[in-house]
Amino acid sequence: MKLRSVLSVGTAALLCVGVGCKKDEAKSDDKAATEVAPKATDIKADPIKTAATEVATTPTESAPTEPAPTASAISKGLAEEGNNPKLVELVAAFETCKLSAKNLTYECRDAVKPFNAAVDKVADVPTLFNFLDDPKPHVRVAAAIAISNFMLMQKAEGREFGDRLVAVAARETEASVASLLGPSILQGDFKNAEYLAAVKSLAETHALEEMRAGVIDNLPVQDWDTFFPFLKERLAKDKSPMVREAIMSSFYTSASKAGACDFFAENLADADAKVAAKAAYNIVWTSDACMAKYDDFLAEFDARVKASKANFSYLNSTMYFAQTEKSTDEQKAKFFGMLKTIVEDTSLGGMDRSSALKTIGKYDPEGKKYAKKFTGDSERFLADEAKRIVSGK
Repeated sequence: MKLRSVLSVGTAALLCVGVGCKKDEAKSDDKAATEVAPKATDIKADPIKTAATEVATTPTESAPTEPAPTASAISKGLAEEGNNPKLVELVAAFETCKLSAKNLTYECRDAVKPFNAAVDKVADVPTLFNFLDDPKPHVRVAAAIAISNFMLMQKAEGREFGDRLVAVAARETEASVASLLGPSILQGDFKNAEYLAAVKSLAETHALEEMRAGVIDNLPVQDWDTFFPFLKERLAKDKSPMVREAIMSSFYTSASKAGACDFFAENLADADAKVAAKAAYNIVWTSDACMAKYDDFLAEFDARVKASKANFSYLNSTMYFAQTEKSTDEQKAKFFGMLKTIVEDTSLGGMDRSSALKTIGKYDPEGKKYAKKFTGDSERFLADEAKRIVSGK
């Protein structure tokens, strides 16, 4: 089955309503070279192949909201003939997981360990993809965690099911499952033009923001020329704060790419503070790749300080400026001066002020001397941080 047909039907299916019907770790910029293999021969023919009608995937400013007919799954899920009976037995333990948990892999840890231990990473690939077709979300959770944990989409056995994966993602209606599928989708074969187009369609049109944010997470490293303009457009058009933050976060390894630093600087004053913080982060932590934008960053930082809007989250994203090697002495002095303004701004919360003091104590040559002023401060967080700095801890 062609990815284009599968995705079109899946996109229609995801629009049904009701329950059941979302750093700094380095990610590789390398592109996997394994080509998508033909569809596995032991999988049943897709019952929707002949009945499907094309659904438009034209970019829109917001996710589709009108319901559409539900498409049939490719397999019978848990009941599909040929599934590994041991995995069928073990998947029942996932029913105790709370699907509302923020970290499902951790929430389901007692079920994940024996299930993953029983998985044969070659022989059981068809079983796992059959599980993704099951109507019960707990079954799909088990499969999604295993496929991601074993990085099956980077292996030839997994890439035989690239069309199945994007079809599943297109019709997924459970937010908790959608949040698990992104990592596996991003491990797929982006050298395959149809797979690449399918992922773009998911990022543009999927009704769940968890899915759109998940598949965006690491797109820039897949194909810069394709995804840089695509993500710039999505940042402007998508209304979801979750998705917009994911877009800006996705560029954290991209500062050396053409146009990236300009793009970050253009978004330093975004109305969403989290997007603005990620834009600033992309400038200041990148081994000086965006040094030409340091003055732009400092100007925006100063504006936020004067408006008492340089909060704990923003400071955590921008503290890396203290470690830049090619910033000038004048730029560093401005930065530490603004941090001191935050420390002394009693209208801010204790965590905000202590965060600024922590950076001063760690990187400013005069930090310990400055911290002594606050060891007896009435704000507990600030006083405790000052004591740690003075004691050398």
